[in-house]
Amino acid sequence: MNAASKVGFTGTRTGLTTPQSDALTGVLTRMYVAEFHHGDCVGADAEAAALVRIHAPRATVVCHPPTVINLRAHTAADVWRAPLPYLQRNQRIVEETDVLLAAPCGEEDQHSGTWRTIRYAKSSGRPVVTVWPSGAVTRFAGFTPATLFDNEQAEAGRARTGDPATSQAGARSVAFRAGSQKARLLACYIEAGPFDPDTGQGGLTADEAGKMSGLAEKPNCCYWKRCGELEDDHGFVGQPEGGPTRPGNAGDRQIVRAVTEAGLAAAEALYLQGRDQP
Repeated sequence: MNAASKVGFTGTRTGLTTPQSDALTGVLTRMYVAEFHHGDCVGADAEAAALVRIHAPRATVVCHPPTVINLRAHTAADVWRAPLPYLQRNQRIVEETDVLLAAPCGEEDQHSGTWRTIRYAKSSGRPVVTVWPSGAVTRFAGFTPATLFDNEQAEAGRARTGDPATSQAGARSVAFRAGSQKARLLACYIEAGPFDPDTGQGGLTADEAGKMSGLAEKPNCCYWKRCGELEDDHGFVGQPEGGPTRPGNAGDRQIVRAVTEAGLAAAEALYLQGRDQP
């Protein structure tokens, strides 16, 4: 990777193996790191941050601490983000960076925070470089999230043929942002999993999806419209049987949507386009 990169990192509290540390050093020396974002936990976060100080000394180190303090590493950093719960913290690291370096302690684990971060990055189209405990390195090439969606139809829905050129240009801009927003929301629906009628867990309301994706914090972002479009225009999410609801931010009852087989298939097709390569 020759261009300056904002690099995110995820790893486990068990730390890096010696082959993993050596391989990560090799990756860092071949990459121009403009910013290095990590989660300030003991173990791999602290060890990777120390490697960056040695092998990419001009990088700006950005620390994203968790709200839980007992596993904080309190590493030195150039920039500090506000503490967030683990899930939101990890998603923020992905969203603020161009590529994710991952150092898992083993094969994929559905309950691992490191693997949740890897899956979120892949669902969001980010390139992922995975450094395995053995020292092997695999690369996920990433993809453009908006390729999931038909931006020409989105443009047509937001601008009339008689609108001024400036309005037409604005509609095109909105369409591409809408595609990326829907891809981010779809990643969250996938992460939330199917709705379980016995526990009431799984799936997301529009407000839950907006919060989980970070889009609720963005001004003028109509995330609830994007959620509706994922269902009505694409069939990537849908309402489970029985029409379950949960309270929204304003106290109203909001419908729960869950990812559909079509949504999973669309995401899987893009995973295969960018699948891990040695």
